[in-house]
Amino acid sequence: MPADFNTTVAQMVCNDDSVGAWVCVSDPFDTFEILRGIIESIKKENCVKPSNVDVLANQVKEILIRKKYLLVLDDLWNEDTEDWGKLKRFIDCGGLGSKILVTTRSQRVASAVGSSVYNLKKLSDEVCWSFIEKKLSSQGGAVLTPEMTSIGKEIAEKCDGLPLAANSLGSLMCSRRDESYWLSIVNDINRLRGTSEHKKVISILKLSYDNLPSPLKQCFSYCCIFPKDWKINREMLIRLWMAEGFLLPSVGGENISLEEIGNEYFEHLVWSSFFQDVQESVISGDSVVTCKMHDLVHDLALSVLDCNEFGITKVKDGKEQVSDVRRLQLQFDGGRRMTSPNVLLNAMKLRTIIAVQPENFSHVNSFFRHKCLRILCPLGYWVGCSLSRGFDRQICSASPISKLKHLRYLDLSFIDLSREVSLSHSYNLQTLILVGCENVPSRFVSKIGSLKSLRHLDISYSDIKFIPENIGSLEHLSCLDVSNTQISKLPDSITRISSLKILKFDYCYYLDALPIELGALTGLRRLNLIDTNIQELPESCITNLCNLEIVRLGWECELPKEIKNWPKLRIFTL
Repeated sequence: MPADFNTTVAQMVCNDDSVGAWVCVSDPFDTFEILRGIIESIKKENCVKPSNVDVLANQVKEILIRKKYLLVLDDLWNEDTEDWGKLKRFIDCGGLGSKILVTTRSQRVASAVGSSVYNLKKLSDEVCWSFIEKKLSSQGGAVLTPEMTSIGKEIAEKCDGLPLAANSLGSLMCSRRDESYWLSIVNDINRLRGTSEHKKVISILKLSYDNLPSPLKQCFSYCCIFPKDWKINREMLIRLWMAEGFLLPSVGGENISLEEIGNEYFEHLVWSSFFQDVQESVISGDSVVTCKMHDLVHDLALSVLDCNEFGITKVKDGKEQVSDVRRLQLQFDGGRRMTSPNVLLNAMKLRTIIAVQPENFSHVNSFFRHKCLRILCPLGYWVGCSLSRGFDRQICSASPISKLKHLRYLDLSFIDLSREVSLSHSYNLQTLILVGCENVPSRFVSKIGSLKSLRHLDISYSDIKFIPENIGSLEHLSCLDVSNTQISKLPDSITRISSLKILKFDYCYYLDALPIELGALTGLRRLNLIDTNIQELPESCITNLCNLEIVRLGWECELPKEIKNWPKLRIFTL
């Protein structure tokens, strides 16, 4: 049974408070990562990685021993009974009634697990048609004719009971509601007779891909730069698309921001079933915060790329040929130290580096050798790390970062910036992330206002204590996040940034007043004062901020007597 159906059923079973842990295993089978995933799933926080599997296994046992739990290992592929037996010895230590649920697409894997096997039946043709009908009805439009209904049911039969195929075809049929187009879909699927299930689903997904506008094709295929089963953050993804130059304003849409275009692209891909497991947040007010790509959708994204467009290499060995690769997923071997900085030495065409779970960035300077570099983006574990753990996170004083004039996206989170760092030539920089940075020099902060292309600035959790007055010259800045800092004052010049839509300064305990003319930021959509010492909103905020959608006031802040000038307000908390 395809993973999307197995996984969905497992998720339904696990919608219960008694569930212990959910870990997506996939391929390759890595006992270290599986054990780490169990700990993080139970504790809901990043796991401090020990030096070896045995230490990690002891931590898992301490959590599970003599406790009743349900552990779900999703999408298992490894057929080696010895590997499975070793893992089972580590986790089979719970109390009476504890269960381990494994989902897999392989009968051989089920046999290797060696326990009760439940073969799930595929969806009936009627259920597949109901999936397609739901897609069609959600978009409105003309009522289906009897002929179109008949063709639609024929297409549902060709889904072979696979929900992923049904959802994808339903989205495709929505794009054009005419009999001739639907019949062409039938003919395309008929040509797939005799192919394997995997190839058939990929080919059906390819039909939806072919129907995407060119910019969306680029944005979709780019998503394979994330590892399989990765939880993709929507805002990060849109900023990466922006840095790559994928977001193109439509004709007559000059007043639409790049962020809004990115959101439109994202929603289209969600609607077209290229993203799944979407998670929404009532707290932030975002419709979708994170999503995932199904394994088969990820395979499709890889298959439509040129061989030099994207590559994957491991820091541990660096055997893969990456000299001509433009975008690279760099795997840090379970978060271990970057022992071979020369792995990228000959990658002269490199434009994008996605570093997966780099627990240590001691060789971060080696990334800055690439003069065409546009994006340096770390993913995962290290973003939640603490500098106090003794890792070398300093950028060397001779860092060539200042020479990267093409740089558009730079994430230096949790790096010690005590040594001189210059962004003097990074005038194309759009996104700068300094989350948790320590020892940030005042000179560095003062020069942020010279980054004229900057659209997103995040200095949250850093030890930065002031915002420079020249920040008012950043005419394209859309989001400023200074949350959890010791900043005590916002400069008056901030009121000149007409493009600013998101201003986050929650948990700024030293902040006790806002600029009087903050209401000049008429494009502002989010205002968060939680855990600040601000006691009253300036009158200009109450009268002028007509585009506010989310307002959160702290305990000390006086409730405005009149908010009729906030007609778009969706979320208001005190």
